[in-house]
Amino acid sequence: MTNKLLFIIPSFRRGGVERVTLNIINSLDFELYEVTLMICTGNDNFMKQLLHSDVNVIELGKDNVRSSLSYIFKYLIKYKPNLVFTSFNHLSLAVLFFKNITRGQYKTIVRANTLPSNRLKSNFRGQVYSIFYRNYIKKADQIISQSDEMREDILKYYEVNPEQVITIRNIVDTDMILSLSKIKQNEFMIDDKIFNLVAIGSLGYVKGFDLLIEAVNNLIKNGQTQYRLYIIGDNREKGEDYMSTLKNMIKSYNLEKYVYLLGFKKNPYAYLAEADAFVLSSRKEGFPNVVLEALVLGIPCVVTDCVDFRGIIKDGVNGVVVKKESVEELERGIECMTKIQTDSSFFIENFDYNNWFGKLI
Repeated sequence: MTNKLLFIIPSFRRGGVERVTLNIINSLDFELYEVTLMICTGNDNFMKQLLHSDVNVIELGKDNVRSSLSYIFKYLIKYKPNLVFTSFNHLSLAVLFFKNITRGQYKTIVRANTLPSNRLKSNFRGQVYSIFYRNYIKKADQIISQSDEMREDILKYYEVNPEQVITIRNIVDTDMILSLSKIKQNEFMIDDKIFNLVAIGSLGYVKGFDLLIEAVNNLIKNGQTQYRLYIIGDNREKGEDYMSTLKNMIKSYNLEKYVYLLGFKKNPYAYLAEADAFVLSSRKEGFPNVVLEALVLGIPCVVTDCVDFRGIIKDGVNGVVVKKESVEELERGIECMTKIQTDSSFFIENFDYNNWFGKLI
């Protein structure tokens, strides 16, 4: 009998969590598993086009996750999957709660997408929610952390059994990245005298793009006018118009010819492939998959120490690690990039989810 796997995700339009989910699903052996991806919201879930053809896709088209819950619960009762995989806390909480009250027999895997300590500064409602989540995550069959640092954070803040938590580095689909990267774009001024910097991520304060623009401004003022910065992404956080903040910075510093906000791009790899360097300026991250993707394309990276990059970034070889929340450190890192010559020999050994899922079930 083929085992049934259910992946549930809020949307499938953009973001690192969505790309990791895509890569995990596509790595599976569809002779062993019957795979369903349930997408709660939205109609522009274009990433489903990249899924293996044997994946059963269910798009609920709801306005939010909350309004999807009744359908999710009915599906769990009717189709009885063997394993349910979630990556967002609010979805994980709902699935774990429902399993507990119905005594469901399916295995539950919760993938953490950020350090629990990143969520400590929340309002009263968020703190109450965290208490419930801390209790129910203990009922998960397995919890995936993206790094050893995240694993320690999970053990500390959720007080779960250490055997429940496994560290699995994000899967990277090298073939897909290389294929999509060959689709050329016309928004780069390719010139030997220009050094193209690319930054990618949803526009929000945690990404530190304001610090990055400040750093580029300082370099330009100091006569290093060879730099061009391209930021790919759009607003994602409710109530935060970070794009307007960045636009105002660009205008006030007269950087219109040096810094470009390209908005959301369905294929960021085409831009990344043309970069001279990738910059991760984040104040906080879970684990930034885009750094691995840049290295696959042979693009050196400036990254902040928002997560542990040991074993990935080798200073002076394929990039440089700088202190987070420091404009001066970002300046230093960008200047270092002009001296690094890297290639696309970066190799990632992906985790075998086929074998792991089989053992769990």
